[in-house]
Amino acid sequence: MANLTLGSVAGWLTLVGVIVVTYVVWRGGGAAAISTLQSANKVLIDQNRHLEEQLRRSVALIVELRSSRYVGHAIEPVKEALDRIEGWTARHEEQLAAMQATLDSHGRTLDGKGR
Repeated sequence: MANLTLGSVAGWLTLVGVIVVTYVVWRGGGAAAISTLQSANKVLIDQNRHLEEQLRRSVALIVELRSSRYVGHAIEPVKEALDRIEGWTARHEEQLAAMQATLDSHGRTLDGKGR
């Protein structure tokens, strides 16, 4: 212990002080990083809940709009009516052709005039 001088004690105290300060800063910095991550995680969880709720509402609205504005049930009767009209038109044209053939065999036209 005789070799212990004021300079060497000051050097050792400085080294110990640097180690203690480094340890305290490192431990405090780690806790601050964890608390920052925890608070960021809470914010992200809240935002995720908000976005999920918004998505649920949007999906419900889309389903409602598709079901209320679906026109397939309204178009089907129109298609059936058009099919009937096409059938009537085809029969009418066949009847006109048969009448014309009958009139042609008698030398008359559909307007009632002779040829």
